[in-house]
Amino acid sequence: MVPKKEAALERVTVFTDYQVHSVSDLDLELVVELQEHFNSCRFDDLSVEHYKTLISLPDRQRPSRLLAFDGITNQTIVETDFKSLTFAGRLPGFVAYSPNASVEGELIYLNRGTLDDYSDKASNGLKGKIGLVRTGQTTLEEKVHLAECHGLIGLLVVEDSQELHRPLATSQLCSDVTPYALFHVLPGGDPSTPYFPSIAGTWRPPLSEVKLPKIPVQTVSCETAKVLLNRLDLGTARSPEGLDTPVTIVQLEVNNQLLYKPIQNIIATLYGDRDSDFSILVGASRNSFDTGSSSGIPGTEVLTRVSSAVSRLFHKEHDSQWIPRRTIRFVSWGGADFGYLGLTEFLEKYHDIWRNKLIAYIDLDSPSKGRKQLESDLGDHIAATSSASVEVLINLIIKQLQNREGSSIPEHVWQSVARKPSANSHHPADICPATLLRKHLPASYVHLQVSEVSDDAGTGPTESESNYLVAQIASLLTLTLADSGVFHFQVHRTAHETISDVNKLINNFSGVIPNVTIGTFHGQLKRLRKSTMDFEDYIRRHLEFERSEDVRMVNSALLQFEAEMTSIQVEVARIQAQHKKGHNQCVIVTDLCANSTNQEVQLMTDISALLSRVTAVPKVTDLAG
Repeated sequence: MVPKKEAALERVTVFTDYQVHSVSDLDLELVVELQEHFNSCRFDDLSVEHYKTLISLPDRQRPSRLLAFDGITNQTIVETDFKSLTFAGRLPGFVAYSPNASVEGELIYLNRGTLDDYSDKASNGLKGKIGLVRTGQTTLEEKVHLAECHGLIGLLVVEDSQELHRPLATSQLCSDVTPYALFHVLPGGDPSTPYFPSIAGTWRPPLSEVKLPKIPVQTVSCETAKVLLNRLDLGTARSPEGLDTPVTIVQLEVNNQLLYKPIQNIIATLYGDRDSDFSILVGASRNSFDTGSSSGIPGTEVLTRVSSAVSRLFHKEHDSQWIPRRTIRFVSWGGADFGYLGLTEFLEKYHDIWRNKLIAYIDLDSPSKGRKQLESDLGDHIAATSSASVEVLINLIIKQLQNREGSSIPEHVWQSVARKPSANSHHPADICPATLLRKHLPASYVHLQVSEVSDDAGTGPTESESNYLVAQIASLLTLTLADSGVFHFQVHRTAHETISDVNKLINNFSGVIPNVTIGTFHGQLKRLRKSTMDFEDYIRRHLEFERSEDVRMVNSALLQFEAEMTSIQVEVARIQAQHKKGHNQCVIVTDLCANSTNQEVQLMTDISALLSRVTAVPKVTDLAG
């Protein structure tokens, strides 16, 4: 039981030191706290959406086990009972959705477990072996899929979230109590209801028919991995010349349980007065296998700050009450630790209703990062990971806050970087919200992070200041998108990014794509570029639309264009990943081991479909009437 505090923000912050996973009693407590908070905000509507989802948990009665021994002397190298390593109130190390199995085989190290890491190994020399891979560069799903189609019978995973150049990160970066979720379904979300929300009335196949991995997978600590790797690095992984017995043998036993469990999304809604069917989503995932700054609690804390700020403005005493032009929805997602279940089920439920109606999703997950990690990943103290169309707006908002009198944030901290959406998940093996959103409900996406660790001069922001700064930026961004006239979208940036992606794809496969097809692509991309320039000229000439009908018409055109461009980018990423080894961390790959001839046929089919999609993009001037 988490001790109670008075303020809602303080009560949420208390959960930071606990593992608030999706099916824990702590999550139920946190749901109650958030309901009380949103009730105090007095918005127009508060709802809790329930989804019954298939999740995977370790079997407490039969803990998973790992035994590694010398194949000649039978001397034990490593022996681990994962239940015995569990901290109080935490799950043992496990990989969710891994099948139950007991296997034995020779150990082989496969680095990141990407297609390149298999390229120098004969496929027939891998069959019947157990692999050891590091996290990073690809999704955990892709690592497992590659292991399966290369004949491995099991996989050990060691966390290396910093993606350092040396073989393994320090032992402080991971432990045997680190769980992961393994996703093995193309659309993500509940594997028993792909493409459909897990609500009452949705048909579910028998568990035996649910698409899940075929080989057992288990997370191990860096210390365990180092012991195993030391033997391989010393050249003792094989027996002396003339003997066939491998030196390092691994016995892996995985025992998990598949269960249907409820998860909850909490949605607080403030309806707009004129364009209420247009929405801005502000969300944070509250569940995680982690604790501290890597958990879902800091983002949830920022969510309470942003909703409180909007609430104060909504209820401030004025001659007339302020009501946003468009609807604002604040959402606490459940099930993030099992693959963003809550977010995915929500998108599956509403993608038809909200298509071309969702203005943007402001993602508050992981609002602060350690300074060294942030600099290595993003380059500056403030990182705005966003869709191209909103880069300029984010930088304008940051400058507004920077120039505001009385700002407590040091001058040098006010730097920003805007880039294309990519992974910002709690684990390097996770699917990211940007990918799920772009796949199910194309819209602009924003994720903000600030360094939480002071620099050498002691002038960097603290974790609390970092969260506060993200809340300020997110609040202003929410209000700007909800209350402005014409959206502050830079359509030429979106078009340029899309055209660049398509051109890279064409260049990568220029030896396969017929010249006539390439010529048609270039012609259509030229038309798209010209159409975009015409549309921006049109907006500049009509910056002050007086009639709300005109504003709505132009904004609808902007959203439709953004959705079309995003869909094309998603398709380009999928084709690149499936046919060009797919190292994008956020792309779910369907089949990396297909026959090469079939792949070439499929590639041409995908290219033709992409060309048809690019050709079908209407002129934005036509969209705007």
